Amino acid sequence: VLVDLGCGSGFWLDHYADEAEVVVGVEPDAELLAMARARNARARVVAGSAEHIPLPDSSVDVVHARFAYFFPPGCEAGLAEVRRVLRPGGRVVVIDNDYRHGQFAQLLARSARAAAQGRGETTDAWWDAQHAQRVEVMSEWRFDHRSALESVLRLEFPAELADSWLGEHPNDMGLSYGYVLFAL
Repeated sequence: VLVDLGCGSGFWLDHYADEAEVVVGVEPDAELLAMARARNARARVVAGSAEHIPLPDSSVDVVHARFAYFFPPGCEAGLAEVRRVLRPGGRVVVIDNDYRHGQFAQLLARSARAAAQGRGETTDAWWDAQHAQRVEVMSEWRFDHRSALESVLRLEFPAELADSWLGEHPNDMGLSYGYVLFAL
């Protein structure tokens, strides 16, 4: 049993169902929940949150959260709930932005998000205290058209910041992007 915690619109659920016998999407937002239910025939989608997973104790093999629930300090209740539903030997895997490496991290550092969330040190320290394994993965976002890169950057960041970066990199068709995986 694999749980996608904060499954959003459910985009990944059918992909997970290719490998997992049972896939459950958990989503707190009603609009996204409806979208996830409409697009997935092979996954069960339920209303819930990290702090309230509507599944029995010790019933899940893997809990996965991809850019959905980041478990910074103050999120101990969510981790306790995840541990409640995990079977002995089960794993939790959280994918987040790498705030240290890549051009995307540099943009994050210049954004208001960094001022609000920090540059990852607090989150890293929290995961270290949980004895999580930390794995860094570097990738690159590549686009066939400059307009696609511009659209993505303006979606992720305020227009002023996106436009500044685009002006500094007039010939780029992509940017380096680091992920960090935390696993327990």
